[in-house]
Amino acid sequence: MCVVDRITLVNSMDSVPHIALVGSGGGQRSAIGLVGFLYQLEKEALLDTLLYIGGVSGSTWSMASLYSDPQWSTNMDKAVSKVSGPVVELEQALAWLAEKSKEEHFSLTDIWGVLTSAGIMKQMDPRHLSEEASRNATNPYPIYCAIEKHCFSNGPLEGKWFEVSPHEAGFTELNLFVETSLLGSKFQNGVLVEKKPEMDMVRLQGVLGCALAHGEAIRDVIPPWLNVPIDAAEEYLHMYNVLKNLITFTSSTIKDPTALSELDKLQKILHDKVNHNESVLLESLSPEERKSLFQRWSLELVGAVETYGRNLDDGAFKTSSL
Repeated sequence: MCVVDRITLVNSMDSVPHIALVGSGGGQRSAIGLVGFLYQLEKEALLDTLLYIGGVSGSTWSMASLYSDPQWSTNMDKAVSKVSGPVVELEQALAWLAEKSKEEHFSLTDIWGVLTSAGIMKQMDPRHLSEEASRNATNPYPIYCAIEKHCFSNGPLEGKWFEVSPHEAGFTELNLFVETSLLGSKFQNGVLVEKKPEMDMVRLQGVLGCALAHGEAIRDVIPPWLNVPIDAAEEYLHMYNVLKNLITFTSSTIKDPTALSELDKLQKILHDKVNHNESVLLESLSPEERKSLFQRWSLELVGAVETYGRNLDDGAFKTSSL
């Protein structure tokens, strides 16, 4: 109200406009761009006019990072310093992946969440979005959006956008929502059949990163020997490419020759696993058997990274960061 009164746009509380800021997708560019835009809004004394902030893909990563601080909207200097500050230790990121790999629905989404959280926003945030419902009301209300993969690829248009707020998660077009605290639980015909712990912000960032919904982009990274339907191979290949990018990013943050050599060895281990031609084996399997095999291979990729990390001696690489 202080800003609105100063520029005499309104004369009463009843006529205060409801202003929302909507962030675009676009990976790291949009994530950093949104932080910069909000930083300047604060400097111009305009940030406190926002009632809502919405985002999709990259902009949701920066939203998740911002809301880890209950006072973020009054101190954007701290938010900027976090993005440009110390990086997450590799061991911390791998420990999170190791724990999640034991769960029933561990997938590429978890690895994508780690890559964006640790590699771009530089924090592993274990909190849950529903906790935001009772926190600082001076911050704009956050609404996170994601693309529903099947609707994006095949239609119908209704149900294409999945929305998550501190209070509810679901589809506005279909008028279907559940409490956010139940995000990750199992439902059948609208009835809760198995309550599970709410997913944390790291996994949620993986869900909100919409790149994995683009099937055409997936085709570009599949090696020729994988002569199987796209749905059977895509998660396995995405798993490999995210791990490869994670290692590449780590290599760019360190200078020690020994550590870089060790990372090159790990990159080769993963490369050899993916490029070992198994076309004869795949042709002999049913679709369900192929799916099971790819799931096992995906876990083996993560296992290779975990084992490699445990076997490293203390030294330059063990104290380096992601």
